[in-house]
Amino acid sequence: MATSLSPRRVNQFHVFFASPRDVGSKRQYVRKFFDEYNRHTAHIWNAQFVVLDWENDSTIGVSRLQA
Repeated sequence: MATSLSPRRVNQFHVFFASPRDVGSKRQYVRKFFDEYNRHTAHIWNAQFVVLDWENDSTIGVSRLQA
């Protein structure tokens, strides 16, 4: 039985994650959770979650990061 490949609309949700620097292992847990959720479950609802944080996704020189 052949399956047809066709494009489908995916709703992308940005999750902005802010936390103190001393909880790095917890931040990695959150990223891992969403990576696995996207891989195994999110497709059921045509969704994708993108984790953003000030360390990796901020623009240098725009403003003070903690402001």
